[in-house]
Amino acid sequence: MTEQEIRCIVDGQRNFFLTGNTLDVEFRIQSLQKLKAFILKYESEIHAAIQKDLGKSNFESYMCETGLTLSEISYMLKHVRSFANVMDTPAPQTTCQRENAQQTKTGIWLQS
Repeated sequence: MTEQEIRCIVDGQRNFFLTGNTLDVEFRIQSLQKLKAFILKYESEIHAAIQKDLGKSNFESYMCETGLTLSEISYMLKHVRSFANVMDTPAPQTTCQRENAQQTKTGIWLQS
C-alpha cells in the first residue's frame, strides 16, 4: 500500500466520522458485532499473519492479540450505552472559563 492510498483511506474515515453517523449507539453496537464476527471468522488467518510477522505461536497470539481484542469488544458491547450518555463533568479552572464542562458522545469537551 502506498502512502497516498493510506492517506486516502484515512481521509475517507475522517470524513465519515465527521458525518455524525458514529454517534448513533445502534451503529456502534452493529460495528462492534461485525468486528467480533470478522475476527472469529478469520481467526486462523490472523494468527498465521501474527506468526509470520511477529513469530508468535497460536496460543500467544490468542492470549495477547485476538483474545484480548475479543474481550475488549465484549466489554464495550456491554457498556457502550452508558459510555454514550452525555454527562456534566467538573473541569479545572485552568482549562475552562466556567465551573463545569460537558462531555459529548464523541468525547469532545465543550464549555457549558
